Amino acid sequence: MQNKLIAFFIFILLAAVPAYSFQAVDTDPEFQPSQAELLDFAVQKGEVPANRDEAYFYKKVAEEKDTLSAWVGFSQEDKIAILKVLIETFGKEGAVVKRSPVYYSREIDKILYNGLKSGTFREMKGIGMIFKTIAILDGDFDNGEDPKVLLETWAPSEAIEAFKKNNPERYERVFGEQKK
Repeated sequence: MQNKLIAFFIFILLAAVPAYSFQAVDTDPEFQPSQAELLDFAVQKGEVPANRDEAYFYKKVAEEKDTLSAWVGFSQEDKIAILKVLIETFGKEGAVVKRSPVYYSREIDKILYNGLKSGTFREMKGIGMIFKTIAILDGDFDNGEDPKVLLETWAPSEAIEAFKKNNPERYERVFGEQKK
């Protein structure tokens, strides 16, 4: 059942209608929640039930297209497998993502944890969109487009301004004037 759930999860991620998903969630670069901490916090915040099982997560994906709640229930190995498929799929579509699935899994976990903490968890558009947003913000989504143009296409100007304000060094490193 677990492989079926992961396969279906990947299908939902790839079939989702692209939608604006830029999240201005500021994460502490030093903090990394463990899988247990993320899941426990999601339970504490009422996003997933304490008495959940695999069928619960399958329903979240299959019926509700809720990749956020399902993600917090997946093991680290499952998350990495999902991200490998996403990275390969983007590659087949002509976009190169160089960072590892482990890196993205950890970053997604941090963003979800902080979303739970700040109350913005349900405002997020889904794991696929969060993944692509992280890759764009890291300058790691190379589809041949200028990274700055790609960012401007992906996120509204007010979100970009908030990103610049909250992450000036990161913005300059990836999208600075020398990158034009």
